[in-house]
Amino acid sequence: MMNEFREIAENIAREMGGWEARREFDTGPYIIQKDDQSFYLNFGGWKNEGKVSISARYPERARELYRVEHPVIKVSYSRGAATIAKEINRRLMPSYLTALADVQQRLKEMETAESRQESIAFALADALGVSRPNREKYSRSSQIEVRTGWHGDYSKKLRAEFEVMYGGDVKIEVNTKDADIAVKIAEFLRTLKD
Repeated sequence: MMNEFREIAENIAREMGGWEARREFDTGPYIIQKDDQSFYLNFGGWKNEGKVSISARYPERARELYRVEHPVIKVSYSRGAATIAKEINRRLMPSYLTALADVQQRLKEMETAESRQESIAFALADALGVSRPNREKYSRSSQIEVRTGWHGDYSKKLRAEFEVMYGGDVKIEVNTKDADIAVKIAEFLRTLKD
């Protein structure tokens, strides 16, 4: 049966015109792909006997986005690759292309926001004279921390923590044992204009 499914996937890809079929894992779904467009093909399964379920596939980081549309159609694979390809183009492709364009735009916006967030964090680290945050440690976090010390470390006269949020906002926490420093910070904050 597996060879039959591989052959059907390859034939669907061929009927789509310049698409290719592959499998990411030995037991995973088949994928048909052309350029930045791709679909998962799942054959059979519970309540799907004799059918292929064709669903949208997006870039890896799309999982980080909220409310991504995942259009799906089911077609009897006994209808043949040519009919399945026509059904994909007729029933799935229009909603998929709209959803894919939305995903690509949102990913671009996310990358721009992350770049801005990182720039702010690096500028803060440079201004404080501390090491820049390690990208690997915060790559999936919604904020980047820049610190002059660690929580609970009151051995220093002043400890500041900056959290650069995803949208670029910065949360600042300052801890000091010296009341004069606290007053100077308060006076400085009063000089800032909105």
